[in-house]
Amino acid sequence: MAALDVLIVDDSWLFLEAARDLLEREGVRVVGVAANSAEALRRAEELRPEVVLVDVILGGESGFELARQLAAGNQNGGPAVILISTYSAADFAGAVAGSPAAGFLPKRDLSAAAIRRIVDGQGPAEPAGPADPAGPADPAGPADPAGPADPAGPADPAGPADPAGPASPAGPAGAPAP
Repeated sequence: MAALDVLIVDDSWLFLEAARDLLEREGVRVVGVAANSAEALRRAEELRPEVVLVDVILGGESGFELARQLAAGNQNGGPAVILISTYSAADFAGAVAGSPAAGFLPKRDLSAAAIRRIVDGQGPAEPAGPADPAGPADPAGPADPAGPADPAGPADPAGPADPAGPASPAGPAGAPAP
């Protein structure tokens, strides 16, 4: 099976390095990385990757908008765009379905096999099961507990559950202890 050429777009340098190391160990050619939309568009044009992994939340930018721009600029066989996040697929289901992305992959499930399954049209990676109470395996650390800043984020205004696990016995911040 031929190695995939992949561009990774994420605003966390720690995640970019960890993802590059993981994917290269699994036989993927990471042809480049980018930390924002403008850099990602330049790198995609220059490097012509087969796959672009795009973080849903790129600092103050939207990964969904970047996916649309990548698709619009590459009508003739451009890269497959896979949206990635520390959040689960359920948090972005509607926005992912309405995007030109080939699929969505939680960062904790990132692997060459998961990317290949999405690119080959076999659907997303197998679910990883319930979240690890110790937090996500994302090397960039847990996501902002306030939830995503992207307007296409989860339907729940409080955002997704805290990736670090259940709330403390004292309850939510500011609530009296039981």
